[in-house]
Amino acid sequence: NAVTFNALEIVSAEGAPDDLNGLIVDRRDIFLPGTSSSELFYDAANTVGSPFSRSPQGLLGLGSGAEYSPSKVEDVGVCLLTSDLTVRQLRGLSLERISQYGIESEIQRFATTSDAFGMSYTMDGHIFYVLQFPTGNATWVYDVSTKLWHQRGVWNPNTASFDMAFGGF
Repeated sequence: NAVTFNALEIVSAEGAPDDLNGLIVDRRDIFLPGTSSSELFYDAANTVGSPFSRSPQGLLGLGSGAEYSPSKVEDVGVCLLTSDLTVRQLRGLSLERISQYGIESEIQRFATTSDAFGMSYTMDGHIFYVLQFPTGNATWVYDVSTKLWHQRGVWNPNTASFDMAFGGF
């Protein structure tokens, strides 16, 4: 793949450099979560160099706690598990906490959280952010419309118990 880039068309995380842990485009913004911090860029339509510029105050003090947890949520923005093991929603230039202490306590009990992944969907007028922890055998769902959390699972008739890691996503 003989791809060449002009050196002026590349930007780097300079505010608090760390390993990049994802990338999501939301409207005209690019959200770049690292392992311990995040940066926001926007399409500035620059005619020289990269068309993107770093957002003013676009350095966020939290990164992604799991590289597959960030998910674009319809009409809301981006939700993700952050590096402090809280669940947050990107609103403007800040990551606002949407998880509650009980859910955070459950998440902190998992031996592994880095394997978590997120997704979103809309059903019956409700917008949901789903955060699944395969190793922790748990699935937590945030209803953006009501701002309430619930846990999902499926009944396993072989063991007569619930499998909380509601599969199939």
